[in-house]
Amino acid sequence: MKGENNQTGASSTTNSKTLVSRRSVLKSSGGALVAPAVFVGNSKTGSGSGISSPGDTIELPRKFNGDQVTEWMTVPKAWYEQKEHVSDLLPEFGKEYGHIDGVKCAGKRISKEEFGGKQGFDIYVGVSSSDLQYKIPGEFEGQQVHTEILNPQDQGYDPYKCTPGSCSNTDPCYYGCDYDKMPGGVVIQVGGTSTVRVTKDDIDYMMTAGHVVANDRDPCDGDNIGHGVLQYSRDLGDVEYMADVLDVALVSNKNQNNIDLTGDVADEDLGDVYIWDHYSKSGLDDLIERETTVYHTGTATGTRSGVLKGSEHHDYDGFDACKSFNHSGIRGKIWGAAGDSGAPIYTRDDGTGVGTLCGMRNQGDNDTGFDECNCQDIEENIYGASAYSIKDKWSSITFGYQ
Repeated sequence: MKGENNQTGASSTTNSKTLVSRRSVLKSSGGALVAPAVFVGNSKTGSGSGISSPGDTIELPRKFNGDQVTEWMTVPKAWYEQKEHVSDLLPEFGKEYGHIDGVKCAGKRISKEEFGGKQGFDIYVGVSSSDLQYKIPGEFEGQQVHTEILNPQDQGYDPYKCTPGSCSNTDPCYYGCDYDKMPGGVVIQVGGTSTVRVTKDDIDYMMTAGHVVANDRDPCDGDNIGHGVLQYSRDLGDVEYMADVLDVALVSNKNQNNIDLTGDVADEDLGDVYIWDHYSKSGLDDLIERETTVYHTGTATGTRSGVLKGSEHHDYDGFDACKSFNHSGIRGKIWGAAGDSGAPIYTRDDGTGVGTLCGMRNQGDNDTGFDECNCQDIEENIYGASAYSIKDKWSSITFGYQ
């Protein structure tokens, strides 16, 4: 399996704590999480995001809990420099081609070329073949460009007609009606999914997709702040923060005194997940290069697994005029459907129930076929806000119940 050992060119990681001790921290102090210091050799501490480069390798933060590093990784310096070069090209590529009719999105995808033993990155551009008025060249500033044909997004889903509008327990895909707490992966509003509980400025919130809480209102309208949000038939709280560009909302929890720590993501298939930390930008690129399995828990399709296929995704023609992901979105190959909007995308530490947040699912491109619920077309290419971009937006945020 790619990247699972420390061969030449493969990234190596150093955890701040063993998986067993992570779980014990989660259970201690009434469920409060305390981010530990990180020591790699004798040159680093757990705070900050400094970079050192001994020889031909470079050490980068891979995971963060709040502002503290929980895991470092050692990667080839040539790989890091190449992927950052592609990152620098993306805004310029957008200026050149993003305004053309039919050009929908762009970002980074894995390349066949290796740098220091790890596969580098190319540019991808998603287009609508029926609307495209100009052929996109296969190279930009010396970097290979892959043009990909995207299927149009289905607009026919009716959340009131399909099962996610009710809690009849007749739909094997849908669950999350009976939670007294509010973890991620369960229903929020009608036809949407909660992402994960977060702490911002020492106050607990529920995070989800902005267009979910907007309901029938314009998700790009600042007037959504202050509107109430339901968790199934219960009054969860009010929208307190929205990041329109990322399509992310934070909702207050009026019943937060009754929350107990029984999982940050409710996963009935594999067991509840405790979100300990989130991936850095380079950490996500490493996941893509390693083809690491990620999970996606939504109320329409339950828990599905897949892989991340792209990073630094940017929408030029998204389903909401304000949403672009600002060259920081993620792209995955995971089955999902309408109603999964807001679903957390995460990795799991085997056997521990501890997970790391990659981001959330905000939209998808339909593929052929239907899900088991026989309601919605399967959406295999999914896109969403990365956890690191949400952290950049709200610097005081920490993912998972703290």
